Amino acid sequence: MNLKCTGYFLDKHSSKKLLNFLSYCLYPPTIFTGPFISINDYLNIYNSTAVPFWKRVQKLILNLGGCIFWYTLTNFCLHYIYVNATSYQPQLVKHFDSWSLYGYGYAMGQFFHIKYVVLYGLSTSFASFENVNVPHLPRCIGRIHLYSDMWKYFDPGLYKFLLR
Repeated sequence: MNLKCTGYFLDKHSSKKLLNFLSYCLYPPTIFTGPFISINDYLNIYNSTAVPFWKRVQKLILNLGGCIFWYTLTNFCLHYIYVNATSYQPQLVKHFDSWSLYGYGYAMGQFFHIKYVVLYGLSTSFASFENVNVPHLPRCIGRIHLYSDMWKYFDPGLYKFLLR
């Protein structure tokens, strides 16, 4: 919410109307867990060309299907091993050999990624259904080879805000 408020008032081209401010900051798909969407992308709802309703419904169903798939897979995996709980057991992690530590670190990163795919996927699915230009979903951390690219590809909305 702080990022949205700051982004709104730093933008010089947007009109400073209370209704625009409240509708942008309290936009339901992104109010709690969604990615950062700039005010210009949000206000382009009114300027964008209308995509046919059935195409938007089809895209919404596909996007929600992907989110449900990753959510189900994550719950299935968490049924057998809860990766983040081992961080509270340092005596267990101390006894890991090198390969176990590598796998443990990679698994923690993958669960972090999948969590954001589900959270951002739900909110961006509904926002794109309403013709809001949304950032891409987070790129898998296994495909990011430089840490400097982490924010560029993992959270593109935040990266665009930081560049501005």
